[in-house]
Amino acid sequence: MSVNINSKKNEKPIESVNYVRIYAFLSAVFVSTVLLVLMSTIHTLFSASIQTKNLIELNTIPQSSYQQNSIPLMWGNLSTNGIYNYTIIRNGIYFTKVPSNIHSFIDTDLIPQYTYTYQIYALDKSGNIITKSNTITVATFNSYTTPIIDLNHPIYSVYSAFGDSITQGYETTVSYYDLTSSYLKNTEQTISYNDGVGGNTTYNLLSRIQEELIKQNPDLVSLMIGTNDLRNGTAQNPDVSTLQFKNNVEQIIQDINPGPKRTMFIFSIPYLTNFSGTNSSAGSFGRLTEFNNIIQGLANKYGIPYINVESSMQNMQGILNTDGIHPNNTGDQYIASSLINAIKTYNKN
Repeated sequence: MSVNINSKKNEKPIESVNYVRIYAFLSAVFVSTVLLVLMSTIHTLFSASIQTKNLIELNTIPQSSYQQNSIPLMWGNLSTNGIYNYTIIRNGIYFTKVPSNIHSFIDTDLIPQYTYTYQIYALDKSGNIITKSNTITVATFNSYTTPIIDLNHPIYSVYSAFGDSITQGYETTVSYYDLTSSYLKNTEQTISYNDGVGGNTTYNLLSRIQEELIKQNPDLVSLMIGTNDLRNGTAQNPDVSTLQFKNNVEQIIQDINPGPKRTMFIFSIPYLTNFSGTNSSAGSFGRLTEFNNIIQGLANKYGIPYINVESSMQNMQGILNTDGIHPNNTGDQYIASSLINAIKTYNKN
């Protein structure tokens, strides 16, 4: 009788294989559970991080600059990806929304002497809330109340704002002139004149400034000029040399004649990114710096407060219109706040 000596070798250890499979299955379940808990925890922490680190900072300008029936709002630009639009919540309910590249809004046609609350929601394309702003509470003026006059500084009777289209107002709901004149009207009952003319260079302003000064006789003047001189090389704006620009601005200052009876503030040329149409390499950021150094030097020479909006605007986002030249609502609100603060600071000295 023959015996198969390999028969026991070929027998499978059934029970041992079952234990191994059960152990592997339980191990996989345990690892999967741990991973799910870990991912859920990370998602929660990440969501909380967005809510805190990327919280929108909602602001407005000084209350003295409000119109009696409008309130301007401003908020910062978030670095968070995926923002599709900003929803504005007024008095706790949905009011309107703006695209993600807009960071300001002016609420108009409001009730005088009425309190409003505002909050901003940042939404993704599906309408999910990414983050929210703080809530602010503001009030409009009483249209029948006499404006409060600050007797701690000189009262300005007439304000004249000289400049180009940035002063005149270009594709903006409320220009820096509008906000400044509103502040002066509500605090001092000042009469204001917008002497901004689109396309004006220093040459154009020189040709008209004396006549307007005689007609208006302002005791407060602001000057913002030079953007069109800077963007040289077009038929409308012929090339202006550095020396010509300096001489023109100095003559404008002398015509305004600042002194005890006439307070003057002079702006830098605002920040811009579009130098198209120039016919020389000088039409660039280098030329912008050169021209602003001239303005600042003349301000120091004649003892005029200099408001350098260009350097601050370089570090701000969402402050220009799509043309890369004119400030948008946010930019104009910043310029107005700079001028209003300069007036307040100057009057305290």
